[in-house]
Amino acid sequence: SGLGLALVAKLVGEHGGIIECDSTARGTTFRVLMPAWKETSPGSGDEAEGDRK
Repeated sequence: SGLGLALVAKLVGEHGGIIECDSTARGTTFRVLMPAWKETSPGSGDEAEGDRK
């Protein structure tokens, strides 16, 4: 139905990523690029109070 790529593009965009597409006579390649994730240490102030259970 063609909705798969549109859904992926929306989700990737919501997380700050991009999708690149390269088409040749041999086929099409899609690359999904997402920003690096940085782990924060507990108590660093980056998380809201009460989020932990």
